[in-house]
Amino acid sequence: MKALLGILAGLVAALTLYPLLRIGGFLWGHEANPATMLYQTHSGYFWRLWTCAYAGALVACIAASIAKPAHLRLLQPMLYAAVGLLVFQAVVAP
Repeated sequence: MKALLGILAGLVAALTLYPLLRIGGFLWGHEANPATMLYQTHSGYFWRLWTCAYAGALVACIAASIAKPAHLRLLQPMLYAAVGLLVFQAVVAP
């Protein structure tokens, strides 16, 4: 149960971090148009993806070590917030 809760927390953390990184990059740095980045050697998408995966794995390890079954109720509002951030990011910084 603790491992499953840790994995779920890691997935929600990675899902929350991606739109934050995307919006931050859009506001504070100039990025090229993703549609024209097909043949570029550096794509910000893959860096954001691996950063989110790494952070999600860290959160999963920490959450699995301190998880209690009562913490499962906290994941639902966090998932709703993550989905809301993804929708906001899709509208503001596609």
